[in-house]
Amino acid sequence: MAAQRVETPAQILEKYERETLPKWNMVSEAGWQQKTNVTDKNMAIFLQTVISEMEQIYSKAEVCMNPSGDCLKLEPGLAELMRSSRDCQNLSDAWRGWRDQSGKKMKDMYQEYVQLSNENVQILGKGYTTKKMFQTAEDFFYSLGLDNMTQIFWEKSMLERPEGREVVCHPSAWDMKKQDDFRIKMCTTINHAFHEAVGDTIALSVQTPSHLKSIGLLKAGDEQDKEADLNFLMLMALEKIAFLPFGYLIDQWRWSVFRGDTPPEQYNNEWWHLRCRLQGISPAVKRGADDFDPAAKYHVVANFAYIQYFVSFVLQFQFYKAACVAAGYTGPLYKCDFYNNKAAGEKFKSMLQLGSSLPWPEAMERMTGQRHMDAGPLVEYFEPLLDFLRKENGDDYGWEEKCPENPPPCNARTTKLDTSLWTVSFRASG
Repeated sequence: MAAQRVETPAQILEKYERETLPKWNMVSEAGWQQKTNVTDKNMAIFLQTVISEMEQIYSKAEVCMNPSGDCLKLEPGLAELMRSSRDCQNLSDAWRGWRDQSGKKMKDMYQEYVQLSNENVQILGKGYTTKKMFQTAEDFFYSLGLDNMTQIFWEKSMLERPEGREVVCHPSAWDMKKQDDFRIKMCTTINHAFHEAVGDTIALSVQTPSHLKSIGLLKAGDEQDKEADLNFLMLMALEKIAFLPFGYLIDQWRWSVFRGDTPPEQYNNEWWHLRCRLQGISPAVKRGADDFDPAAKYHVVANFAYIQYFVSFVLQFQFYKAACVAAGYTGPLYKCDFYNNKAAGEKFKSMLQLGSSLPWPEAMERMTGQRHMDAGPLVEYFEPLLDFLRKENGDDYGWEEKCPENPPPCNARTTKLDTSLWTVSFRASG
């Protein structure tokens, strides 16, 4: 057997310089370009890279509940565990484990993201494209008896400002005096709260007992049952009302971070301060400055402007009432179904056809007759439930605004109560 050749130190060094140094040079060159060529385009790429890396951590996170290797992802594993388990220790382990495997691993990356974003950079957005918004509007109007748009419309309309040439952005609809050739010219920007509210307004209508009866999902007479109505309103309140403080606080936290009011060492403390004060939800286990629970919520990781959801939850009830009034409905608001009503469709059309060509108060005025947000229709919708709860509970409501110093151990908890609280907290922040 031939003797193995041993490389001399000089040969090893020469090989390193020949094979390895060029690779490190490429890495160094990329880093140099990042720091010395900070154009808007490059910075946007860097920011999106950080977001993508955080999203990867979030999507791959799983919690191993025992040494045998039973590891659970958020959906459906952990969500089902939180829903069905009554084992206090398992619930605590799952709650803490998810945050350890998701948010805690991203704290330094999020700090870097905040620093980059504050260097006068326009952050990349996500969500509906302009075309998708127009298609959503098309689907809705079609359900109200209007025609679909033509293929020529989609091919030749100018829905966004084009690159490389000057255009007149004032919105207008064009009849090209040729069969099927109708176009829109406008430089659309997306009002996310409006499109969220429009979609949810339709959902409010089709979830009513009268609509469910019309499609065979409720038996005749069920929609007149008072207890069924209260149960329906309670279910809707758990979806709509319970969300409002959480929808509000996420961007309150984020804005304080980006303003510099909340430094990195206070990220987690401020998060739980807001959650305890506004939601009445405290952590299931003791948390510290090294934890980073905000990033256990996907929308924080992905940089969604969450305030749009809060705004949409108010606007949808304004839009819903306006559509019901236009449809001639006069009963309790929560029972209104305007499906297939052309007058209600015209109300939506008068608002949606504006796109972002006018300030949002003017667009909203077309639909509601008001130029400001109003929570009155939301309160009116839930009024029967509010009256019932006032009668049942009196003044017994509210919570301590300050988080407890130390969450009680499992053996000191009431399993039924704490399980429900953990489930709400887990789903709200996971």
